[in-house]
Amino acid sequence: MRHSKLVTVEPDTGKRVLLSNQRVSLSGVMNARELGGYGNTDNKEIKKGRLIRSGSLHPATSEDKRLLSELYRVGTIIDFRTPREAAEKPDPSLAARYYNLPVLEGSEEMGTSGLYLKMLFDEGARKAYKRFFELLLASDSKQAVLFHSERGNDRTGIAAALLLTVLGIPGDIVTGDYLLSNKAYERAEPTDTMVSPTVYAHSLDYAFTTAKVEYGSVTGYINKEIGLTGKEIGELKRKYLV
Repeated sequence: MRHSKLVTVEPDTGKRVLLSNQRVSLSGVMNARELGGYGNTDNKEIKKGRLIRSGSLHPATSEDKRLLSELYRVGTIIDFRTPREAAEKPDPSLAARYYNLPVLEGSEEMGTSGLYLKMLFDEGARKAYKRFFELLLASDSKQAVLFHSERGNDRTGIAAALLLTVLGIPGDIVTGDYLLSNKAYERAEPTDTMVSPTVYAHSLDYAFTTAKVEYGSVTGYINKEIGLTGKEIGELKRKYLV
């Protein structure tokens, strides 16, 4: 694999990508927000209440669990953490199908460009994201899919960026959603044990630029490395766009 030149893009998405529009109101779960409402290049938008991203569900309160089950109707939970992370801080028991799809062997989420290349090109990561798309295709159309990692920024951020790209969401909005993790942690009440992560536009851009150099486009990467076909992309658009 060739390494492309780093290109840094700082999009002006402030008017279109707002945490207030995407935030899912859970008091115990950090960085919880939905992808619904983002518009794509075909003048369609992602359905509200169908795709939710977050940090670990382990701290969920009783009210959070009720909201996830009753209000948001979460039917599928996808956990990108390692088995060790998932065992140390297990997700709460909900009336939803749970899948542990570890993206990385280690638990660190450092936001570095090198780590992001690893999340795109390592075999284990590609298998995890392939299964992620399979579960999205198989999900009940009346329920939500929630996907998360420990902090919901890096492993979850790549998953969301790939999904938004597949759904035809413009690149500036993809990056804008990715950067909302910073806003989500700015809002949080600090604790002695919580370390606020920071994500950087250049990390995502570096990984996606590499994919474009190697495969012509991010969608080309998804087709070749993850194995998502054009037919399946069309089905995802029919399932999640309105």
